Amino acid sequence: MKKVRTLFLAAATPCLLPATMDAATVFHQLADFEGGVPAFFAPQNGAILTQSTIGVTHGTSSLSVQFTDARATDTGPDQHIYMAIDATNNNFAKWQEAATLQATTDRQFALAYDMYLDFDGGSIPAGADLFASDLRYNQDPDPAAPVPIPGYQDTGGEYGLPTRYSSGFQTSDRLMPIVIPFDEADNPRSFFVNPSPSNSFYQLQIGHKYGPVGLGGTAKVFYDNFRILEYTTPQTQVLFSWETPDNPGTPENEQLEGWGLGASGTPGHNRSITAVGVTDGASAMRIGTGLNGFTWGSQVTFGNQTQVTQLADSLEKAIRMEVDVTFTGGGASTTYFSFFMHISGAGKFFQSPASQFNDIQNLGVGETKTITIQFGMDDFRDANGTLRQIGLDGATSLAIGIGTNEGALNSVNISVDKLRVISDQATVVETGDFNDDGIVNGADFLAWQRGFGAGSGASLGQGDGNGDGAVNNLDLAIWKAQYGTPGSSVTVAAVPEPAAGLLGAVALLGGVALRSKTRRS
Repeated sequence: MKKVRTLFLAAATPCLLPATMDAATVFHQLADFEGGVPAFFAPQNGAILTQSTIGVTHGTSSLSVQFTDARATDTGPDQHIYMAIDATNNNFAKWQEAATLQATTDRQFALAYDMYLDFDGGSIPAGADLFASDLRYNQDPDPAAPVPIPGYQDTGGEYGLPTRYSSGFQTSDRLMPIVIPFDEADNPRSFFVNPSPSNSFYQLQIGHKYGPVGLGGTAKVFYDNFRILEYTTPQTQVLFSWETPDNPGTPENEQLEGWGLGASGTPGHNRSITAVGVTDGASAMRIGTGLNGFTWGSQVTFGNQTQVTQLADSLEKAIRMEVDVTFTGGGASTTYFSFFMHISGAGKFFQSPASQFNDIQNLGVGETKTITIQFGMDDFRDANGTLRQIGLDGATSLAIGIGTNEGALNSVNISVDKLRVISDQATVVETGDFNDDGIVNGADFLAWQRGFGAGSGASLGQGDGNGDGAVNNLDLAIWKAQYGTPGSSVTVAAVPEPAAGLLGAVALLGGVALRSKTRRS
């Protein structure tokens, strides 16, 4: 099958990690705007760059970018800011140092900056129904490197607001921290930075668009605090990858892992299992829309209280939620297509902004386009605030849902895979199954007994059941409470209707697979 390059499309907060998180430190300050607009910032396509005090995140000044969207067709954003990181300024050496450390050590780096939209201050013209920004990168290529290093790179990201305000997003002022990692070419959500001493330049371009096409008027966006971050790898917890085997003896399709009709009710989506668009394992979930307009068409509901509590805790601590979405060419004909998610529980309905797909109608027969969508957890919001501000305390059930909005002439079919949450710390699942054999019994007590007294650095196999690095009476209490049960405090068998077999072998946020991935040493 012919396949096109995987792209990255982010929602309103497309950040790898928040700028304020403890796991990231500033390696080098590229630019603030305390002394005006730096000489290595240049306008493009008629943009006007000036110093401002709106949207400041570092010091007392920011950068104002005023532009007109003159696109005649619905294409990608025009470029409005050009940044030259070369030998003429002191950023070149630090950028190259970070690139070299990224390539030769375990240290990891990222470009970070803050974008601010001020609706009262004219960020978007009246009548606009979309806004997006993107970032492009250029350098000397190195085709002879062990992994060939490209020159010009389009990260594929359109960072901004939900692209259809009519879908219910509140147009309030918004600060959007954007973080894009340095990485190798096989990660399309990043820059593949050339560390070679022969490299003579690095360039960044930021572009914007608003719509509908031909609206006219001018827009104004604010930026601040361009910097290189050094960070540690966040924890990834896969919630769904749709790998559970189906049990032909039941009426349910266990492969769907509990996904069914969404909050909007019928007609909703059609759901099935497919091998198209797989990014984790061997299966993905196919969603057929067949609708013209918006629907919360698919949803999974958790009713087991232990799972609800652990999932709520994980979501409240998460940085973002990610899912891989794939289009297949040959059947889609649509003027626009937007993707939403919601998290609901405890009487609250937290809705994400939209991510909009462009140009899917141009895919040839057999071509696919896979996009990793990121929703920052601060972008899941209801009328009273964000999920992380309000929380999910008291929830007795939780639901995660997928919504779509399309102007379809024919049915649009997508595949979704590897739905996951990203956090800066692992979710600790208490377990008395110290030897990881799937049952809590006397063998685990012997493991605890041998490790008893370890004060730090202890592993699960030594009897550390709560992940605090020590082996003591707290771990023994966990073993006692779970004695004679399967080796986790949350088991698939405990999940009740309506989703029989929910999550299957995935064992969401508490199963053996996650525990062994995040806690064993």
